[in-house]
Amino acid sequence: MTAVDDRQRGLYGKYCVERADGKDKGPYFVLAYTSDPHAAVALAAYAKSCEGDYPMLAADLREALQSQPGCECGEAACQWCAIHSETGNPRPHDPYGDEGLGVRHG
Repeated sequence: MTAVDDRQRGLYGKYCVERADGKDKGPYFVLAYTSDPHAAVALAAYAKSCEGDYPMLAADLREALQSQPGCECGEAACQWCAIHSETGNPRPHDPYGDEGLGVRHG
């Protein structure tokens, strides 16, 4: 069997997820926000989107992002460093948190 690079395919079933309460729901999309800089940015956007309806969830998500650096620069959910780490092209940081996504930098 030949391994396929994830960059060469689209959405596929990588994880099996089930609800703790046993209800049949879904589909689900798993985000590895501590190791994937794109996932960290997506989770920050989700926190911003849900903060009006679920303020405690939004706060918890932001706290989780702050405790896990997403780049070698040590910034949590740093979309600029996710870009420069792959391309070598540095970009300035947004001092208010990744284009308003609500993630504060150190």
